[in-house]
Amino acid sequence: MPLISQESILHLWSHSHKKADIVIPMTQKKLQPMCAFYHKRVHKICTQQIKDSNFGLNELVRCTKFQKVDCNKLIDSFSNMNTKKDLDLVKQKLELTSNKKCRI
Repeated sequence: MPLISQESILHLWSHSHKKADIVIPMTQKKLQPMCAFYHKRVHKICTQQIKDSNFGLNELVRCTKFQKVDCNKLIDSFSNMNTKKDLDLVKQKLELTSNKKCRI
């Protein structure tokens, strides 16, 4: 998640709830488990899932009390890089951001 911003992290943290095991961003109706806050209570569930060869984060989330946080306004922060095309898109976004900062 190369474009994650401080604003995104603070937004997520500001919506944390003491009873939630996981505070997780949601963009376009999709959970973003790679950028979530996980309470230490999740450790036992996580350990068991690994023992069961269940490595999916979405499955881990479903087994807990989680708090979804609407992050649609910050969607660019949650870009993934899984392919060369994804990398090229991220580079373009970073160049645009750099150019905007230099115009001040």
